[in-house]
Amino acid sequence: MTSARRARGALIGGHDPEFEGGTFAVVQKYLPDLTAWNAPQPRAVRCIARSAERRP
Repeated sequence: MTSARRARGALIGGHDPEFEGGTFAVVQKYLPDLTAWNAPQPRAVRCIARSAERRP
């Protein structure tokens, strides 16, 4: 991918002159269920939908 293509995909263009050349930041706030997260392992596994397998 060329730097011109990267710039077109990442920078705000001339359609918004006040912010032209700038970028957007997208932020997501996650509020976990800490009661379920700190639960005994079988319940915690259901909470995060995967097991905590141990690897050597």
